[in-house]
Amino acid sequence: MRIRLLLLALFLAGSACSGPPKAVRTAIPATPQAEKPVPESEPVVQKVNFQRPETWLMGPFTQDMMTRPPHDQWYTPEYNSYKPVQELVHRIQEANTGGISVLIVLGTWCPDSHREVPRFIKLLDECGMARIGVKFLGVDMNKYAPVGDYEKLEIKRVPTFIVYRNNIEIGRIIEYPVTSLEGDFTEILHRKN
Repeated sequence: MRIRLLLLALFLAGSACSGPPKAVRTAIPATPQAEKPVPESEPVVQKVNFQRPETWLMGPFTQDMMTRPPHDQWYTPEYNSYKPVQELVHRIQEANTGGISVLIVLGTWCPDSHREVPRFIKLLDECGMARIGVKFLGVDMNKYAPVGDYEKLEIKRVPTFIVYRNNIEIGRIIEYPVTSLEGDFTEILHRKN
């Protein structure tokens, strides 16, 4: 009976704290089958609510900011799992990519951005295209970024991939591709401009 009261007291004391409940060790010996050691080397990853403004990347930022916490939670798995269609990768590699640059306007709060942006970067990597011509611009939920002349971009949905050749816009992929990222990007690169 004392053990039950002790366990009840420990449970109630632990539940009065804010935050997640903590494991409580008692003097009761456990059976060997019941003990499961928790590896100390594995970090506990807290799920982030990317709808919260304090998590948003706003204005210009670099690609490496998405590969660090907390944004690596959505960026890295999508990047690693995406497999571009190799036939289209070869068509992109055959295209004239001289003077090509891409502005990616995204919301780090947006599920479509979480899916399409890492995939597009993976596509560029597979094509052997340097990311030096890729710029990132983070927006809020109203699709606004605190940069000069932003309104001229006429962003209505995110992500928006704006493709330029020699600083002249030649095409866009808006929110999600029509065929596939590879297909749409191939079509834009092979346009006669």
